[in-house]
Amino acid sequence: MITSASPDSKTVTYLDVLRNRNFALLWMGQSISLVGDIMFMFSINWLILEKTGSALQVGGNLLVTVISDVVFSSIAGVLADRWNRRRLMLGSDLLRGGLVLALAIALGLTPFSIWYIYITNFFLTSISSFFFPTYQAVIPGVLDREALVTGRSLTISTARLLQALGSALSGLLIVAFSVEWGIVINALSFFISALTIFLAQIPQATAPSQKSLTIATLLGDVLEGWRLIRESMVLASLFLLFTLGDFGAAFTWPVHVVFAEKVLKGGPQLYGYLASVSLVGGFLGAFFVGRYNKWFKKHAGLSYFLANSIWGLFCILFGLTSSIPLALVYRFAIGWSLSMIHVPISALVDVNTPDSHRGRVWASIIMGSSVASTVSIGLSGLIADHWSARASYVIAGVILLITALVSFGLPRIRNARIE
Repeated sequence: MITSASPDSKTVTYLDVLRNRNFALLWMGQSISLVGDIMFMFSINWLILEKTGSALQVGGNLLVTVISDVVFSSIAGVLADRWNRRRLMLGSDLLRGGLVLALAIALGLTPFSIWYIYITNFFLTSISSFFFPTYQAVIPGVLDREALVTGRSLTISTARLLQALGSALSGLLIVAFSVEWGIVINALSFFISALTIFLAQIPQATAPSQKSLTIATLLGDVLEGWRLIRESMVLASLFLLFTLGDFGAAFTWPVHVVFAEKVLKGGPQLYGYLASVSLVGGFLGAFFVGRYNKWFKKHAGLSYFLANSIWGLFCILFGLTSSIPLALVYRFAIGWSLSMIHVPISALVDVNTPDSHRGRVWASIIMGSSVASTVSIGLSGLIADHWSARASYVIAGVILLITALVSFGLPRIRNARIE
């Protein structure tokens, strides 16, 4: 655990958190893995659009991922609080790496089939459902409360920067070689992440359940996670905001590639540049949060309201523009605002959840977001195919502005502090 002075006497720096070997290993592994993820999704989405020409088919790929989240998240949260977290994360990465590598081989040796992609993504996300609640539960175990904002800021800022480079390279990679290369790189990134987890010392849950795992105890553990959220005004409010915010955000997910090609009349390079500039904005936004972490600790709820307002406004402007330079500016602002949202709100979940229940709480939040995203993605794909990708961005912006107003109307969130 990192020890540091109180927030009033010292600002925790990135160097402070990187002195923690376990956090540094996890940070490095996940940053590399996220680069692979962005190259994978970029390559897969472009392949689907190239082969089918349909935003609804692209949305279908996203839909199978959120459906698997809904199915497995609650179970995964229970196991994250019961099982050895290090082994769970390590096994997940090795399985995901093997699965993605198998997809690359299948696409390279057999005729294209959309079902290869859908089935692979379903199982890939199913395994990820076990990884991410566990990873979220682990971070507060390797960092103390004073370092949480800085640690999460560093994780997001470096990931955004590396993902920006990955997005730009993905477009060039597709033009110069083929989409299979982006898939292979993602497989390698999972294996690298597994190595960093193997080298790290990761704590188990503070008080894992001593009951044997049966259907009855599994159901009881799942319900206990939901009970904790229901009985905590802060966690219930955060659950609502995560769900509503992701419902709005998911309206844009199936149409990023469609907007770049059919509205702005660009190719894979423009798709990559738009993703890159958004991620650069995310890097600078997260760096900004880390630099002024004392303020964000004291005004976590207010920063969420401001960032969601910015996100919604620029999402609407992006959907209405036909100018590539303005589109790049708007995507930069969207990326900046996303970092200002994710860092404080994630830290609020951390400090308001007992370690023994953290896996289940994060899994429940992910499940709520996944259900909302499932509906949103389906609606967005239909709207983009029958009207325009512009409408999806405008609808997303309106929902995000509503989410901002809801957060401001909840006193426990508006006045929330991380100290």
